[in-house]
Amino acid sequence: MMEPSSGNGFLLHAARENPPQIDKYSVVEAFGRRKCPKLVEQVQEEDVVLRVNALKVLCDEFRNPISVQGCIDAGVLQALHRHIKEGDDETRVWSSKALYLAAEDSNGRAAMLAEDTAGTMFPCLDDASVDVRNNILSALCSFSAGVEAVHRMVNVGYPAQLVTKAAKELASVKPLVLKLLRNLLKDERGLNIVLDNEGVETCHGLLRHGEEDVRTEAAQTLGFMCFAGLAKATAIGCGAVGRLVTILVDKSWRVRAAAAYALMVITIDDEGKKAFLPAGGVQPLLALLGDEEKLVRLNALKVMASVAVHPEVRAGFLADESCLERLEALTQSPDTLLAKHAIVAKDAVLWEP
Repeated sequence: MMEPSSGNGFLLHAARENPPQIDKYSVVEAFGRRKCPKLVEQVQEEDVVLRVNALKVLCDEFRNPISVQGCIDAGVLQALHRHIKEGDDETRVWSSKALYLAAEDSNGRAAMLAEDTAGTMFPCLDDASVDVRNNILSALCSFSAGVEAVHRMVNVGYPAQLVTKAAKELASVKPLVLKLLRNLLKDERGLNIVLDNEGVETCHGLLRHGEEDVRTEAAQTLGFMCFAGLAKATAIGCGAVGRLVTILVDKSWRVRAAAAYALMVITIDDEGKKAFLPAGGVQPLLALLGDEEKLVRLNALKVMASVAVHPEVRAGFLADESCLERLEALTQSPDTLLAKHAIVAKDAVLWEP
């Protein structure tokens, strides 16, 4: 048997340096069933740097439904509840983000309902950190997808608080506040609380806000609110029809679509139809029939079908020679939904007693 040369022996048996020591602040994944429990333990570390690093890893893991369930079973929600109330700024930011990601998972929402996360989050609406408030509101928007969650949030006291925040919050936070407020209108008691706290008036005031997202969410929330008769009457009384007509020509198509949606709801009642013509709504609405966005055209057709029942409004449409031409063109649209509503609107405009 050939003996290895001294050179080969050196290559086989030479001493090697020890591997670099793992940084004490690194979060190293455990194997198997210990993966989630170990991560939850590290999330609760006293050392701020290690705790924050663990929370960042947790947020990455929460994109995996299996990890969400595993961490919930290991008690992560209780730890996150403590952190969003008592932690330092960075801990609160990452803990609130983890809750936001958990709320996007069905098992996460079920666990949050069982652990009364809505009650824990309520004081966090006034957190000093804008990032925390945005994360909390995002979490609650996802959480409130379920009826039980909405009932629970109404019982905690969210509706009145959200109306106040819609008026006073920073512009960057208002859209999420309005979106969450809209979710809570699905509960009858929540709707009544919002109306009692001037929710209609608040949304009406925000229709002229400088930020596109705020105007959009305000119009959508106002429209959803006005399915209730009392809200509709309040909106008409405070001049919402005129305000909505002015933003039918907004530079943002999302605002135009939301404004048309709100008008569609408000003009269901005769008083809403009567307010449409004095507000100068005929020409802005006709202009929307040629909008580039399908949703804007669709909502405009629905408004037209609603308000054309009023004789004076119908006469206003017919006074514009382009009205029937535009409607006829839309009835020939390859989009069957647009064509269907164009036919309805055209019939309403041409109706004679």
